[in-house]
Amino acid sequence: EGPLDVDGVRVVPVPLSSRRPFRDYEYLFKVRAMASKERLDVIHSHGLPDAGRVLGPRAGAVMAITVDYYAYRLSSQRIGRGYYRKSLLAYDWILPVSNFCAAGLGEYYQLDNARTEVVYNGVDLDQFYPDSTEAKRVQEKYSLGSPHVLYLGRVNQQKGSDMLPILAEALPELLVVAAGPLGQFGASTPDRAVNPLASSRVHYIGVVPEADLRGLL
Repeated sequence: EGPLDVDGVRVVPVPLSSRRPFRDYEYLFKVRAMASKERLDVIHSHGLPDAGRVLGPRAGAVMAITVDYYAYRLSSQRIGRGYYRKSLLAYDWILPVSNFCAAGLGEYYQLDNARTEVVYNGVDLDQFYPDSTEAKRVQEKYSLGSPHVLYLGRVNQQKGSDMLPILAEALPELLVVAAGPLGQFGASTPDRAVNPLASSRVHYIGVVPEADLRGLL
């Protein structure tokens, strides 16, 4: 997909073909090549702190990273956490997706709050809006009772899916529904949050087609 115009801002996606961890380095090399050919105002990364260390500063471009999950690989060890802290400090802006995430991130890496600002995830209002007809169709398709509580997303510990069985036990009057693929990105096997679902009251309906998302929500 080529450059996009979003509210007057030219957005240049970086097409990637390899799998992680090679995917991350493919991104870095492609952005470096792009920055050497044209002026970039902002270089944005998501979930890739190494980009701050490798790419910035790059010809005056503002370096920004959005953060939802910050316990990066090997960050539980002192050396690893120090490495990622230095990488994050190379960014001009660190943009957590919530206040909770911002507080945890700052404490985890001992960051300066002056360069951190919360930017919430966006919602496509052309796709997601109340639709009673779709809601009824999807409810019948997946045999969902009412009322129920919905979890929609990847089912793994990073997303907090390991809390779903506990939630189901605490709310016996409600049906707890989980929808989404199993496991972490790039993982060949589901993580430890998945197995408890099978032996709990959680109703797992699997991966849901894009056309059903509005009605499901």
